[in-house]
Amino acid sequence: MTRHIKYAAGATFAVALAAIGVSQSQLQESAEAASSMIMAPAFEVDPFWPKPLPNQWILGRTIGVDIDARDHVFIVHRDQDEMFGGATEIGLKLGVSECCTPAPPIIEFDPEGNVVNAWGGPGEGFTWPASNHGIDVAPNGNVWIGGNGGGDSHVLVFTGDGQFVAQYGEPGNDTDSNSTTHFAQVAELAIDAEANEVFLADGYRNKRVAVLDLNTGAFNDTGVLMATDQLMSEWTTPLALHCHSNSAAPCTAQFLPMMAFFTFVTAAPTVFRSSVRTVRS
Repeated sequence: MTRHIKYAAGATFAVALAAIGVSQSQLQESAEAASSMIMAPAFEVDPFWPKPLPNQWILGRTIGVDIDARDHVFIVHRDQDEMFGGATEIGLKLGVSECCTPAPPIIEFDPEGNVVNAWGGPGEGFTWPASNHGIDVAPNGNVWIGGNGGGDSHVLVFTGDGQFVAQYGEPGNDTDSNSTTHFAQVAELAIDAEANEVFLADGYRNKRVAVLDLNTGAFNDTGVLMATDQLMSEWTTPLALHCHSNSAAPCTAQFLPMMAFFTFVTAAPTVFRSSVRTVRS
């Protein structure tokens, strides 16, 4: 009887070892498969970036961000008094406390989070947006901004240090998705450096993506995607844009309310696909 028990125990132990070996093999295969997969990037908040703002500045609603060739970060925020909680937030500006006051609407940070420059607001020769919306930095360092407030039917261009360069579109106009002289509350801007073009999500009032020449601001007639087109009538509001180099489809637009994404492809035939559509030729 004892011998049978030993044999049974030995057999059970052997089976257990085999099972462990199989499990280890499966775990190793799973680990190797996982290591060969393309993983989505993981992001973590850096609580120490940016560094504390100078001059008792605080930010309103940050409504655009871009990074230039030096890895300097440019943001645009809404600095109007109504963006803040009155004297409890901007008491310094209102003259009732030692803190705080709205920062200038455009702020440039270096990679370490230090403020390099800050500028923006109404000036001579241009109309500052009633409600800032969107920012993109061109290869030459110029900064493009849009606006989605009342009368914001234009975009502005400045040098990296805030010198006025150009105003494209006539301010104060209403909705007209066929216009080549103005926009209607641009939601976002994106620059395609290789094509030398600027894409505008035009936007909150118009229903199109407009394409401008990067140097002159002139409309590119072949590059206007109309959301009123029969093929895409279900998508109404171009909300976001992004352009990236070294891609067969350098620019992508997001349309609401269906959360559809369209790609803009240079030097390619017009092709329509399910939720991603090639619309430029």
